[in-house]
Amino acid sequence: MPCAAMDRVVSSNPFASHPDLDERWFHATFLFGPVSEEVFAGLKLPAGQGELAAFAGNVVFLCLPNGYGRTKLTNAYFERALRTPATTRNWRTVCALAGMCADCRGGEAPLREAPLRATAAPPPAGDAPPPRPDARRKPGSVA
Repeated sequence: MPCAAMDRVVSSNPFASHPDLDERWFHATFLFGPVSEEVFAGLKLPAGQGELAAFAGNVVFLCLPNGYGRTKLTNAYFERALRTPATTRNWRTVCALAGMCADCRGGEAPLREAPLRATAAPPPAGDAPPPRPDARRKPGSVA
C-alpha cells in the first residue's frame, strides 16, 4: 500500500475522534478487491453489543470493545461476505506502518483528526509473562 494511502487510512478512522472509544479497540480490515459502498451497506453485519464497523475506500474500520478474539466481524467474515481477500490489523500496527512511511519520506507521521489517547501505562519491563510451556518443546516432541 502506498504511503499516501496509509496516511489516508489513519486520518479517515471515523472512531478516532470519539471521546468514549479507546484506541485499543480499533482495527482496520484492508480489502484487496473493489467493494462498493452499496455492497457494504447491504451486509447484515454480525456485530456484537457495542461493536461498530464503518467502510471508507477499501478499508473496514472496526471498533471492538470486547476484543478481536471475541468478535464475529473477522477477516474470514469479510472475505466470505465481500468475496475478496482481506487482511486485518490492529490500530497500533496501522499507526506504526504509517509512521514507517513517514520515516522513509523523512517527514513527520501523518496527522490524525484527534490524538490517540493512551489509556494505560505499559507494564514494567521486568513483569513480562513467562514463556508458554509448549514454546520450550523441541521440534517433533509430543506433549
